[in-house]
Amino acid sequence: MGKMTEQTAESERRKQILAEMNEAYRTLREDGSGWANLEEEWSVWDITLLDGLEDDFIELAAVLVTPESAAETPVRPAGAAPG
Repeated sequence: MGKMTEQTAESERRKQILAEMNEAYRTLREDGSGWANLEEEWSVWDITLLDGLEDDFIELAAVLVTPESAAETPVRPAGAAPG
């Protein structure tokens, strides 16, 4: 029973974090200049995403990781060992 309580509490904690994040993004989108500044910052970081990766690796990664497959990937609790 304790494990189920822990899992439920963790699930609720994650839902709360996502709700707060969604609210923060909604507020930021309503501030046109704030959202534009964020998009500008993202564009600066975008150029670093592919540093050192070959085109064939990038294409393979795009095939292997889809939104559907990412959604199916189980989330491990922080500090838990893989597998």
